[in-house]
Amino acid sequence: AGFVAALGCESGPRLHTFNSQELANTAWAFAVADVRSDECFGPGARFAEMCDRVEWNDKQLNQLHQWSLWRAETGCEWPPLPPQLERRSRAAFASAQVHPSRMQRHVCYALGSLGLPSQEEVRIPEGYSIDVATEWGGVRVGIEVDGPSHFRTDRRPTGSTVLKRRQLRHFGWTLLSVPYWEWEALRDEDRFIQRQMQCAYLAEALDEATGTRTTASGDGWVAIDCTSLLDEATAELED
Repeated sequence: AGFVAALGCESGPRLHTFNSQELANTAWAFAVADVRSDECFGPGARFAEMCDRVEWNDKQLNQLHQWSLWRAETGCEWPPLPPQLERRSRAAFASAQVHPSRMQRHVCYALGSLGLPSQEEVRIPEGYSIDVATEWGGVRVGIEVDGPSHFRTDRRPTGSTVLKRRQLRHFGWTLLSVPYWEWEALRDEDRFIQRQMQCAYLAEALDEATGTRTTASGDGWVAIDCTSLLDEATAELED
């Protein structure tokens, strides 16, 4: 945070020399770090004015929209992006393509075994797409199925992952992350045992995320609906 704050003091006076990539990277970096900088974004910094003078690609527009969300998140009264650019950045962010993973599909199968309906790639008003949405104990829960690309080599989440999680929570979502290494640890040669472990994992994680205790389980068991095992096997044959 100290480094980013110092970067703001250094970058603020030079914003008028920045190209579109440098402006987008600066805005996004401060949003990820959650460090406020009047030097970069305050009334005298001319950030919004400079953004209206350059051309943008879709990736840069995505970064600008996340900055706008961060501005709303912090409640800072910095000048917003010009209206047309704000609309363009929101549209680009909300139309970004998503690619559901095989792991995400298996999480949905396991939710089905628990008797939970789920929706994949739920687009919310702020533009984010939530991997899986379900309900647990009367609470709407967003499940992020996080593969290797969401983490650094030391398994710390990337900046993009940190920002998405924080902003989803800010906008009212109860969030559950399913890291790939925890899901892979649930493998078993016996498909039924594997499904039991997956369901027990999700039930415990959902209880923890929502602060509830609604699992129908006991010492080493959890109640599941086995019919979804057939659905999963059929889908794998069709792939």
